[in-house]
Amino acid sequence: MSKILRLTTLAPEIQADIMLGGGKWPLSFAQLKGGFPLEWGEQRRHLAMVMDAPLFDP
Repeated sequence: MSKILRLTTLAPEIQADIMLGGGKWPLSFAQLKGGFPLEWGEQRRHLAMVMDAPLFDP
């Protein structure tokens, strides 16, 4: 439950793109489970790197 609640701290445009399944931030919940910064600018930088990294989900 706490991992889902943490998603509410994402920047609004990132939240919207995840909910709509596209846009500039086509992220999956698997990509977010590793954590992310709370500050929106840092989120954008961090998640941009995550999107370029291969997704490894054991």
